[in-house]
Amino acid sequence: LPEEDMAMLMKCQEEVARLMKEKEDMVRLLKEKEDMVRLLKEKEDMVRLLKEKDDMVDLKKGKVEETQQIVDEEKYRLLKEKDDTIVTLKKEKQEMVRSLKEKEDMVSLLMAKEDMVDLKKVMVEERQRIIDEGNDRLLKEKDDTIFRFTKEKEEMVRLLKEKEDIIRLMKENGDVVRSIQKEDMVNSENGSIKDKKQTTDDGNDRLISEKNTIVVRLTEEKEEMIRLLKEKEDTIRLMKEKEDIFMSSKEKEDNKADLKKGTVGNIKQSTDEDTDTSTKEKGDIIRLMKENEDYNNTIMKLKLDLEALKSLHEENCKLLESKKEDIIKLLADKEDNASMILQLKQDSLTKENEDILRLMKEKEDGNSIIVKVKLEMEALRSSYEEACKLLESKEEDVVRLLADKEDNASVILQLGQELEATKRLHETHSQQLETRASQVKEELEHRIKEVELMLEDSIKRKREFEEVSKSRIQFWEQKGIVVNQFVGLQVQNIQGFEAMFCFS
Repeated sequence: LPEEDMAMLMKCQEEVARLMKEKEDMVRLLKEKEDMVRLLKEKEDMVRLLKEKDDMVDLKKGKVEETQQIVDEEKYRLLKEKDDTIVTLKKEKQEMVRSLKEKEDMVSLLMAKEDMVDLKKVMVEERQRIIDEGNDRLLKEKDDTIFRFTKEKEEMVRLLKEKEDIIRLMKENGDVVRSIQKEDMVNSENGSIKDKKQTTDDGNDRLISEKNTIVVRLTEEKEEMIRLLKEKEDTIRLMKEKEDIFMSSKEKEDNKADLKKGTVGNIKQSTDEDTDTSTKEKGDIIRLMKENEDYNNTIMKLKLDLEALKSLHEENCKLLESKKEDIIKLLADKEDNASMILQLKQDSLTKENEDILRLMKEKEDGNSIIVKVKLEMEALRSSYEEACKLLESKEEDVVRLLADKEDNASVILQLGQELEATKRLHETHSQQLETRASQVKEELEHRIKEVELMLEDSIKRKREFEEVSKSRIQFWEQKGIVVNQFVGLQVQNIQGFEAMFCFS
């Protein structure tokens, strides 16, 4: 029995050693499984790094596009500032020319007024009759002119409304163009950056050229409108001055008797002068009517041009509003003049001396005004010269901005070349990474297959080991029961022997 126990103990030790070896194999398989998991994790990290690299490339492309957009916006802003500066300088120049012309007209009118005051002293009854007829005719022509100007004003307002509609359509067209440009930008992201840059530059150049053309047409149209409105103002002003002259001539009816007492030669001379003056006035009236017809023809041409151009400027609205106020003032002046004519006919006898003194005072005031106007003309001339100098400096700034634009274009071209080189390098590196990733993937797949086979083998061995372990555990449990029974019997035998020794 002890030999059998020793043999069983040896077998148990062998089984324990084998189980320890199998345990080590299981630990090794678990380590290999952990290595496989680690390799899979490394593969996921590599895929993530490749994805992050692609994101970085996309981000770099986005930054380049943002830089291009910022450069384009800066160019557009500079061009807009240049256009605004040129328009402002043109407006200032036109305003100065207009003010100079108004001053010259005022001087000429003051001089003409002085001449008319001298001529009034030699008028006779025949001139009074001619003046009355001319006054009635001029009043009628003035009414017709005001009525015609009112109709033209309404027509201009209608055309301006059409212009506003056209501008709204142009804005909507601009929004559509911007949306198309955005779609083109989205569609062109898959293309090369060089093609995108070329398309953007072409679009910007086209828009800038169209903008310059529209600005030139608006400027020409505005100048033509200002000229026509100014000519209309001059016509109305001349008619009003003639009416004032006729009114002042009526105020001096008392001097007619004294003038009739003059010599026959003076009467004949005054009659000739009156005849010449009347012929001149008729010629002026005919000229004014002809100019009015020319203005009407020009206005018709401008209407056609306005329908073709389809654009509007904000100052035209202001100018038309001011002209509307002027027409209202003219209508009010007409009513005031009618009442004044009646009043002057009643008060002409009592106020003749006062009018003579007033005319003398007005002559002195006119002389002082002429002096002031000359000074103002000199000041305006100096300011005009300064404006010309400022315009020259602005032209230099424009040249500088164009040079900066060329430099920016060269920088953009250089950046595009660098981006192309970076893109090619990235493509080669990406290809290398893809090949390496494919190799690593193949190796990992092969290793995964091996590990899976090993795992299946280990699982199979584990199951076998579990079955053997269960059977051996049962065997050893039975052996333990037998040993316990054997030990119990031995203990009983020993106790029997001890009892026997004690009895003996």
